[in-house]
Amino acid sequence: MSSAADSRDETARRMRRLVKYLLFVLVLIAIVVVPFILFGSSLEAWTFGLITPERSAPVIAIAGILLLVVDVLLPIPSTFVASGLGAMLGAPLGILATAIGLTAG
Repeated sequence: MSSAADSRDETARRMRRLVKYLLFVLVLIAIVVVPFILFGSSLEAWTFGLITPERSAPVIAIAGILLLVVDVLLPIPSTFVASGLGAMLGAPLGILATAIGLTAG
């Protein structure tokens, strides 16, 4: 009888551990997804407004750096930001702005 009780206890412990892991994963997913749902469209509009070819290089660099810093909290695709900085500022300045933004983030 004790082996059956031990087996049930072990199963219960495994289920509790599984539930804890699932809750942890759900919280992590929510941390990424919820800000994107709440602020995604406004952040996208703001980004396109800041990064236009008519803007000067310092404004584009600062906007890219800020986007890369905010990437820690919001799901901003840093590879696209880095590619855009390279395309708009040229390779040397794009690399410098990307390095600054990723380091600050």
